[in-house]
Amino acid sequence: MRVNKKEALRYLGFSQLEPDSQTEAILNACLPALENAAAFKYTLREFPIAVSENSIMLNGDVIKSRALSIHLKTCTHCLLFCATLGSGVDTLIKAYSKTDMPACLVLHACAASLLESAVDNVQDELRQAYAKRGLCLCERFSPGYGDFSLSYQQTLLRILDAAKTIGLSCTEKSMLVPLKSITAIIGITNSEPTTNSRGCSSCTLNKTCLYKKPAIENLN
Repeated sequence: MRVNKKEALRYLGFSQLEPDSQTEAILNACLPALENAAAFKYTLREFPIAVSENSIMLNGDVIKSRALSIHLKTCTHCLLFCATLGSGVDTLIKAYSKTDMPACLVLHACAASLLESAVDNVQDELRQAYAKRGLCLCERFSPGYGDFSLSYQQTLLRILDAAKTIGLSCTEKSMLVPLKSITAIIGITNSEPTTNSRGCSSCTLNKTCLYKKPAIENLN
């Protein structure tokens, strides 16, 4: 796995600024260790869903979220998805936190970028596979977006049996373990999705956020 340096710098707040030489040096020094420590794993399952105005019914569970309902309003099925970079990344970050805090912060950003890129690649592959069936996928929608409470992390992990399949669990406060992990719902629809709630362009902080993606960019 390779870290996209430009994306990592965006997570560090350099989307519209050039990084200083110290940050560049730390970034270059940390990347090999992170790439060696990362062990990306994911699991997913498809489920039928029933969408109402403020909630969805999924596998016998009711998930209350108006934002999620709007996002999935044209969907009759969805994919439950979760992924992780593995415990090795947590161990690496913890080690740096005791000896080199600037490097620790850079590692956090690089790991977030690496996870996002890996999940994007999986979703692109899924999108192509579903397109062959005449279906479209919505952008993934994770607990913590809008009014989709983080407390549903446990529900998604339980349904997917993620602790057994990829070693992913969460704390009582709904923090994922390992830390650099993600859970999400991906809607399946017969037509092109009309919402893209995950993107920077739809965020209410879009005009002031230092971490947003530029409207047009080359991330290679």
